[in-house]
Amino acid sequence: MEIYIAAGGFAVVVLSSAMGVVWRLSRIEISIRADYGRQIAELQAKVYQVEIWARDEFVRKGSFEMVVTRLENSMLALGAKIETAVDKMAAKIENMNHHG
Repeated sequence: MEIYIAAGGFAVVVLSSAMGVVWRLSRIEISIRADYGRQIAELQAKVYQVEIWARDEFVRKGSFEMVVTRLENSMLALGAKIETAVDKMAAKIENMNHHG
């Protein structure tokens, strides 16, 4: 009988210790989540600041105008190529109609 009581007491001690550990771990988990949540929010804020800085620097330094000019020139060159190709195709079609 004493063995049963001792085993029962030991089981209560083990269970209460285990419950205490689980409770402490859950408190630590909550604390860790809060810390990571803050760190993630800070990181998101920093990324946003970098994005805004890059946008402002890009526009402020005149790079934007340079890019627009390059795009316009590229479009003009492409238009000239297309016009030349269409003229050549029209000449070939004309030539085929005169010989056919």
